[in-house]
Amino acid sequence: MRRLLALFVVLAAALTAGPASARQPQDPSWPFDWAQQRVRMPEVWDYTTGRPDVIIAAVDTGVYTGLNDLAGSIAPGWDFVEDDATTDDVHGHGTLVASEMVARGDNGIDIAGYCWHCRLMPVRVGSSQQTDDGLIAEGIRWAVDQGARVINVGFVQETGPAPDATVGAAVAYAVARDALVVASAGNTG
Repeated sequence: MRRLLALFVVLAAALTAGPASARQPQDPSWPFDWAQQRVRMPEVWDYTTGRPDVIIAAVDTGVYTGLNDLAGSIAPGWDFVEDDATTDDVHGHGTLVASEMVARGDNGIDIAGYCWHCRLMPVRVGSSQQTDDGLIAEGIRWAVDQGARVINVGFVQETGPAPDATVGAAVAYAVARDALVVASAGNTG
């Protein structure tokens, strides 16, 4: 999932970026962030570290917003499991993914996310690594209607080789409104 999101960023930057000086973030875990180094994020960061008007929705298990590396990055979200605005992560997966996407880089704290200045909209649609396709679809549509330009779905569909029609319609809705939808392929290789 990290590589797919990074690939979109790298491809977009490659179309407009000039020669890069390979910006290295000053964060403690940077030397160990092999995936970002492999996709050459330092060259992308020379071109852009994101903008606050770019909202990335994390359709996942919620987000723990008390992390220092996420300070100033959280946009209002929604919890479709409890049907309220409290999007606390009860599993941990959503927080991990959110950190990878928008952790404030070059601040000397923990990690450098892919998009240092983008904002994250937590959309909680599950309490574990499995959820209902209907909640995923609701989360995607809601995120688009609230202004998300990138939507990351952190769940693997359990419906088999054919995509769920409800989720497919929500993705089509997002794409028709110029939002990019990225979905997990799972962790099984």
